[in-house]
Amino acid sequence: MTTHCPDAGLVHRLQARDPQAMAELYNAYGTWLYRVALAVVKDHGTAENVTQEAFLHIWNRIGAFDASRGSLVSWMRTVTRNQAIDCVRSKEFRVAQRAAPVEWAERPAESAVEQWERARLLEGPWSRLQQCDRQALGLAYCWGLSQTEIAERLGRPLGTIKSWMRRGLAALRAELEGADACG
Repeated sequence: MTTHCPDAGLVHRLQARDPQAMAELYNAYGTWLYRVALAVVKDHGTAENVTQEAFLHIWNRIGAFDASRGSLVSWMRTVTRNQAIDCVRSKEFRVAQRAAPVEWAERPAESAVEQWERARLLEGPWSRLQQCDRQALGLAYCWGLSQTEIAERLGRPLGTIKSWMRRGLAALRAELEGADACG
């Protein structure tokens, strides 16, 4: 039994290294894949680079695409998302993010009022965390450092950092769940 792939002709042309097929693929899916990348990296310039890298990966690895395992669209989405995740995990990305100002307005799905409300909701629980928990969580979530990097920066054992983060997240979760139950 053969699996029907609506893009089968396009896939065959890509596998035959037809540059026009790649142009058609880019025209059909470029904007959508850019949005997939942007949802992960949260930066327009970086999302553009990730999208280009994803298309290059697709071009070079189209032979690995197997229509029996899923659609071309889902495969391309996975490729793009993985490229974006790799980018975010890269040291260069984290260094660039530290050098750039924090842009809370980069969340397109959230209005300024929603952002303010979220910050107000977290302000109390955040301030009640132990300083060490707050410091570890801040380095992880605001600066994008790994637990190992946090341990090195603070001169503490990795297990201690993990404990601080686990305790801090549990405290935040408990307070926020309690706020939802009351509200």
